[in-house]
This record gives sequence, structure tokens and C-alpha cells, in this order.
Amino acid sequence: MEKPLVSIIIVNFNGKDLLKDCLKAVFKSSYPKKNFEVILVDNDSHDESVKFVHHYFPSVQVIENLDNQGFAGGSNSGFKHAKGDYIVLLNSDVRVDTNWLQELVLAARQKSVGIVCSKLYFDIPFIELKITSGIEILPDVQKGIDGFSPLGILIEDIVCDSKQKSNLVWYMNGFYRKNEGKISSRWTNGNANVLLPFAQNVENYSISIHGIPETIHKETPIKVYLNDILLLKDVIRPKQVKPLNIRISKSQASANFHWLIQNAGNVIFANGLSRDRGSVIRRDESETKEFYDFDSEYYNVPKKLLAACGASCLIKREVIDKVGLFDDAYFMYYEDIDLSLRTWRANWDILYAPKSIAYHKHRVTTNKQDSIFMIRMLEKNRLYLLLTHFPLHIFAYEFIFFLSRLLFTLAMTKLFQFTAYYSEYQFMLSEKAKGRKQAFIEFRKNFKRLLWSRFYQNKMMVRNINELVKYLY
Repeated sequence: MEKPLVSIIIVNFNGKDLLKDCLKAVFKSSYPKKNFEVILVDNDSHDESVKFVHHYFPSVQVIENLDNQGFAGGSNSGFKHAKGDYIVLLNSDVRVDTNWLQELVLAARQKSVGIVCSKLYFDIPFIELKITSGIEILPDVQKGIDGFSPLGILIEDIVCDSKQKSNLVWYMNGFYRKNEGKISSRWTNGNANVLLPFAQNVENYSISIHGIPETIHKETPIKVYLNDILLLKDVIRPKQVKPLNIRISKSQASANFHWLIQNAGNVIFANGLSRDRGSVIRRDESETKEFYDFDSEYYNVPKKLLAACGASCLIKREVIDKVGLFDDAYFMYYEDIDLSLRTWRANWDILYAPKSIAYHKHRVTTNKQDSIFMIRMLEKNRLYLLLTHFPLHIFAYEFIFFLSRLLFTLAMTKLFQFTAYYSEYQFMLSEKAKGRKQAFIEFRKNFKRLLWSRFYQNKMMVRNINELVKYLY
């Protein structure tokens, strides 16, 4: 059977440094090269991305937009030039596996399927270290720790060979809450586990530990393990600060790699928020942090979903002909959720294909954006989604809640203008106030069009809003 023609669309904005790995992996695909085309949509980049692609990947069709149209508008430009029966969206910060495209196409052969999404791993593996020590039961060593809880050692934030890697360290279990300061630290309970990124042939990790202020023992024993391998054995005296340097080779680490699930499709909550399947949120008194789940058999099973992630997904042309392109007004964020819901409500299934594997440098292309922009995009686009697809009582509740957040941040920003000091909290409130105000203005501008879209969806779609609610989290 002749394989269908696939159009792979990559939207780029100043992503030259990412394109080499992305395109190189695409052209190593096991899918026949004569059966796919690659379209790069450049959103007015200023880093010579277009010149780079023309020189090193001349077979790539390049579309140059005159301005930055975001992921939504950029993808729409690509749709209009695509010749394939299947359209694949791929982020420039994604590196694909050899059988990635083959598996997307195989999953799409089912007639009921309209969109197929890949299994996205975090782009580098992690290793798990176990840090054990002797313990003491001491009251009032640290506020917030029960005096009857065991105390091991105090560990400063672990330092990798780059700030980016250091920010990926995940303090899994066996730690008490974080102590904020110039150097953050955490007490252990004597048996702690930490997850560390591993991206090179050899990784070096710096761990500074502090001994307990008071102890009946002269020394506290310390051991560090990689799985069952003892990496370090030492002791620390009371009040002593000791730097530990741990060097791990790839030959040691590779048998103990953990691959983390960055996205296995999306879930949608009843308040309109969306989250990656695989995302783990942990909250304590000092911080809220997002991380990712270990790969497991759970993520090896195909699953029907409400929404796909636009970082790597296949969309049938007949779906686009029926439900339309992305809504340009979204620009970026939630545009893939909106298109997924339109597809699902038109009676197509959205399928997660676990054998279609890719590796995602999550948020590399967006972390340079300022917080005002991010707040504006996330706030307004969730309102767009709620008004278009959700019951009116849910939209009304969330809209009132949004207005209350907007008014609070505006009022607090005004109040702080009369104070004599400037704090990080004041700056944060000011950023939120500006972002939410811009979101409100854009939402008001698009309100009538969104109402018409809601009316059209309710009239034309097979699956109605009440049926959608049953699948929300």
C-alpha cells in the first residue's frame, strides 16, 4: 500500500540554534523521504534562521512571514502551503526518534481518528541519587520541623555544570521544606532521594552539606548511592560545612537512566486550565514546582484523549477542511486545545500514540518571553476557550474570578506607589496587573466573534457541551 503524503510544518522564531538537531532527526526518519515534505514557517526571525536552513537543508520549503504571527498564525501559513493528506506539527525544539513519523501515520489509519499525538520525553535523561546519613532528634533546629522528626544533614541547592541544569534538580523525597536565602537549603530526614539531569559523557555535581548544630555524636556518617553503587562515603562533624564533588561517567549512569514524560497528550480541567499528561505539580509552604513523571507501562498504552499537544502531532486534512485552522487570536498557548476540542466535538477521536517518540526541550523557545506577555497570553486564551466550549455558568464564574484578580493587582499596584520601598513582590504584582489588563482588553475586543463561534460550534458539532463536561477533570 502506498504511504500517504505527509506535510511536516515547523514554526520558527529565532530558533536557529535548535533547527540543526530538529531537521537532522526529521530527515533520518524511517518514513520514505518521497512521502513527506518539510515546511519551515519563519515568523520574522533575526538570527539568520532562514539563511541557515536554505544552506544546510535546501529541500525544506521556507515560508517567510513579515511579522511574528505566533504558533497559531505560523501554523496556519504552513497549512495553506501543505500538500499532504496528513499534516504534522513539530516544534523546533523537538528531536524525533527514527520511527516517530511512521508510528503517527500508522495510528492515523483508524477512520475515527482525527488527531494523533506523540510521546514526548524530556530531552535529557536523569539519574537518581540516594543520600543517607545518621540522624538526631532535636527540637527547634528549624522553624516548621517537628521537634520529634529525625534530622539528617542540611544540603544546599545542588550545583550542576550550568545554571539551566541546576534548575532541573528535583528533590524527590526525604527532604523537609526549603529554606530560602542567598543560598537555599533543605534538611534531610536521613534518607533522601534527588533526581539529577545527565546530558554529557561525564557529569560533575557539587553538593555542600552542613552538620547538625548540636549532636551527642562526634561525627555523622554520610553515604551517596547511584542505585546500588556506593559513590561516596564520608563523615561530617557538628556545625561543619563540607563540599562534596561527585563525578559520574556515562558508563556508570546509562544503566540507571530515568526518562521523564514531558507530554503524553493533554488533560483539561473543569475551570478551563490544561496540563500535560506526565506533568507533576508539587506544592509546599515555600514553593510550587512543576516536574515530570517517570516513564512507565502506563504511558505505553494508546489512549483516547480530549486534547493533543501541538509540539508533535498529526492532523488529518479532512479535519482541517471540516473544523478549520487554528484561531489566529490565540497567537500561542491553548490554540492546540481549542483545535482539539473542535475536532473532538466534530466526532473525531484524538489518539495518543506511545510508539511515536520525540524529545522536547520544553519551553526553550518561550522562556525568553517577558512575564507580562506570558500572563496576557495565558489569561486571555483561557477565557477564549471557556467562552467558546464550556457551559456558560463555568465561564461566568471563571470570568468573575479573573476580574477579581485583575482588580486586586491593579489596586495593590496603586497602593504600592505611595510606599517608600520597592520590593520583588511589588514588581510581580505590577507585571500581573499589566498582563491581565492587556488580556481583558483583547478579550473584550474579540467577545462578539467568540460568541458567534460558540453559537456555530453548538449548532454544527456532533458532541455537545454537556457531553464534553463528562470528560473534564
